Amino acid sequence: MIYGYSKQVLSDVGLLEMSEVSFELPPKVLRELARFLVEAADELESGERLSFGWHRHASAAISDWPQGDDVVVLIPQDAPNRMGRDEMPYCAGDE
Repeated sequence: MIYGYSKQVLSDVGLLEMSEVSFELPPKVLRELARFLVEAADELESGERLSFGWHRHASAAISDWPQGDDVVVLIPQDAPNRMGRDEMPYCAGDE
């Protein structure tokens, strides 16, 4: 399960900036989440497969991921390879 405290609403579809996020996951899934984050960071650093709308879902990458929860990695807003995207995307259910 993923918990968090919202800091502010960022979009009209309910996207929140979080001040804190907590993961209640078994050690195996927590390690898989760490691997997923490292792989996403590697992909961002390489810049090779990035395109407009690039993002990665933990729920698609981790077989034992809790149903209904997700962690999504996006291209940082200040990244030179962001390709002009000016607003935060809404990723729920776009797999």
